[in-house]
Amino acid sequence: MGIAMSLRIRENGGIGLNLKHSLTGKSRMKGISELVGNVLMLLVVTGLISEAFLYGMPILRKRMDQATISYIEDALADLANAMESTAQNGGETSVRLESQSRFSNPPEIKITQDSLGYYLELRSAAQVAHYAPFDVPLNDFIEPVKSGELIMGTLGVNKGAVVTGRSSKLSGGIRNVMTLRTRPIRDAAKDVLTLIEITPARGKSTKTILPTSVYLSKSGERLESVLESNQTVTYNIITLEVGFE
Repeated sequence: MGIAMSLRIRENGGIGLNLKHSLTGKSRMKGISELVGNVLMLLVVTGLISEAFLYGMPILRKRMDQATISYIEDALADLANAMESTAQNGGETSVRLESQSRFSNPPEIKITQDSLGYYLELRSAAQVAHYAPFDVPLNDFIEPVKSGELIMGTLGVNKGAVVTGRSSKLSGGIRNVMTLRTRPIRDAAKDVLTLIEITPARGKSTKTILPTSVYLSKSGERLESVLESNQTVTYNIITLEVGFE
């Protein structure tokens, strides 16, 4: 801060002294320095926020993936229970499957077939592998299929409709594949094996993406005798129509 002086002659003949303050170059530089400092601080804060978002986004996506997988596991387990209940009690049932994924393509579900019969398959993309590269049972402690054959369960111990999951690597991510397959359940008291036989429902879709409603309907029941290992085995086969609405 500088000081300017001037003389003024008063009316009574006296001399007065006026003092005025004025900004110097040093003060102006101080103001510019403060402005530059604030701008640099803003840039640093913006950079830190961007870096936190860059590193935090993958973690957030992984957590969202885990939440999606956990939901699908529970939803398919509920669907498996609904399949067994409908097969036993008859009638029609509708089970809703929602889509919990916000960062990847919606999961796809379809009715597919192999040498063992029809089953449901759900595929979804993820950032991390959630399962082993082979089918792992999720709602039971033994798998429904081994070495290309259905594994028999025990009534009151095992599930007649089993959910499994496996993961495989893809370019830029992971594919999780979950299946829902039925298997024979042995009733030792009646010496009968009960098997839910899935078949595509008439007039319903066999492939869709989530969200969707799964239609279930019991359409028949029959007894079949089969010779296995030189022994006659009786099967109670319940036909269950499945489709997507």
